[in-house]
Amino acid sequence: MHILFAEDYSDLLRNCALFLKTETLGALKLGSWGAAAYEGFEPLDGEIFVTGNANSAFRRTELERLLRERAIERVSVMGLATQFSVEHTARDAADLGYRVRIFENCCASGDMDAHRASLRTLTLLADIVRSESAFEK
Repeated sequence: MHILFAEDYSDLLRNCALFLKTETLGALKLGSWGAAAYEGFEPLDGEIFVTGNANSAFRRTELERLLRERAIERVSVMGLATQFSVEHTARDAADLGYRVRIFENCCASGDMDAHRASLRTLTLLADIVRSESAFEK
């Protein structure tokens, strides 16, 4: 999931400092480098990929429908801003009935205290694991 906003930010909620800062910085505009996948992390053919304009990958996207169509029961979450996007997505996934796994070594934040606190809190909703565990039998 990529968070993207229209070039003129007409779809940006202006209800909190986080979203307001996005516009101030000129970040996450559709078609800009900041809204593109990092090299090597582009979606592969057949992978589910959605874009949205909220912290959770489930808000205002087609993600839940796409997962249900494929009978997917477990989601793995990783990303930037652990205490925002990762946490919101994991919480929504758990509320929707998915088994949730968070790859802690694939999450980051500009505030490492908030990152660690978020992961501690999420242990009640998700399995907090390292990405290498995805390849264990």
